[in-house]
Amino acid sequence: MVPEAIRHESILAIGYFVMGNKDNQLWVHQGEQPTILNQLCMLPFQYFSEPDLKGILFPTLVSSLFLCDEAKEIVRNEVSLIHMASYLTGSLFYRITELLL
Repeated sequence: MVPEAIRHESILAIGYFVMGNKDNQLWVHQGEQPTILNQLCMLPFQYFSEPDLKGILFPTLVSSLFLCDEAKEIVRNEVSLIHMASYLTGSLFYRITELLL
């Protein structure tokens, strides 16, 4: 079992690795199954429901999916995008509120 802190840092590192880099985005969703992207989608449900854990996983998933149709299709088949949409909406609302105050 991987210690929680190392798992969290690994998830964040993947996000930085793929951010704005199409080649790296392709790398995390291609190859032997389960791919890195598949493994992110198979994390325990808490990563999709608890705010602190969503704050670790979802930015990495967004970076992995951004302008990458192949990755979007993989994630769409693995998890419900409702949780991600809710997270993004909430994050946007929080940022706008923060800017206005």
